[in-house]
Amino acid sequence: MGAVPLDFQSFLSDRAEYIGSRCFGVPFQPCVRPAEARFGDFQINGVLPLAKSLAMNPRQLAQKLCDALLHDEEFAARAGAEVAGAGFINITLIPSAMGQWLGAYGECDSFRRGASLATKLAGRKVIVDYSCPNSAKQMHVGHLRSMVIGDAIYRTLKFFGANVLSDNHIGDWGTQFGILLRQIAAEHVDLQSIGEDGALDLLEELYRRGTAAASHSPEVLAEARRELVALQSGDGERVAMWKKINELSYGSFQQIYDLCAVHFDLILGE
Repeated sequence: MGAVPLDFQSFLSDRAEYIGSRCFGVPFQPCVRPAEARFGDFQINGVLPLAKSLAMNPRQLAQKLCDALLHDEEFAARAGAEVAGAGFINITLIPSAMGQWLGAYGECDSFRRGASLATKLAGRKVIVDYSCPNSAKQMHVGHLRSMVIGDAIYRTLKFFGANVLSDNHIGDWGTQFGILLRQIAAEHVDLQSIGEDGALDLLEELYRRGTAAASHSPEVLAEARRELVALQSGDGERVAMWKKINELSYGSFQQIYDLCAVHFDLILGE
């Protein structure tokens, strides 16, 4: 018997595809799926569509495949199989095979090594970009959803041995940022005197007031666009304001990241 498979479903699928294709004389897709506990551990569902395409009795084809599987040394050493219903094949793992799995992969380090080999991710460089809130705005559920999914991917890839970098892209520049800069200047707000507590609330309120003013005055909108152009051109004062706004914003974001134990290797942006 070969090495203990890390993923029984993939192993069973590969063996059933190989044996079924030889057994039926045509390419066979076994469609191995986890089964309800009362039916076993896995189920082969691919016989029915094959029988339909060949205009043959699905249960007879299922029995033919089941017999062939049980005569395969690699398969039979790890699982039992029986035909059910119209042509399904229920698969039940043999306890000794599960015991061998626990012996091979029961420890975290051995499972990590096995997963690294199986996925071929060891040493591969991967960048995962997630969360990505906007400066001067509260995070919403979309950023939280991205954070949870992104960090799960990051941790999984890292566990599998990949060289992973996480990036939180803080963005972005646009007319809305020009509106905010113009409103800060118009109200003579000193960004250096703003603490992290309540900073996002104040910045959002400034943006709302600026948006309202720009919507009623072409002159105000033109001023906001000029502020944006100055920022994009690297004007020292505007860039300093932009950096401070990002700093205040990220201080609020970090409180949520700390609660969720989320860490970023890179914090990049526009």
